[in-house]
Amino acid sequence: MAAPIEEVCLIDAEDNKEYKIILSSGDAEKARRNMNFATLLLAKAKEQYMLPQATSERKYNEFKNIK
Repeated sequence: MAAPIEEVCLIDAEDNKEYKIILSSGDAEKARRNMNFATLLLAKAKEQYMLPQATSERKYNEFKNIK
């Protein structure tokens, strides 16, 4: 059975852009409590946003490897 997932919205304070990402419930909670983890996720989201060929599955797999 797949782990529960949540959509998390990260906002870049520099340009006020929103990045919506899909995370496991555990990682979503960690992002809410740990600013360093959330910052790493935002950096990865910005990097992935620049890759037009990225798929949702690929993005999820790369995000879940951030710990």
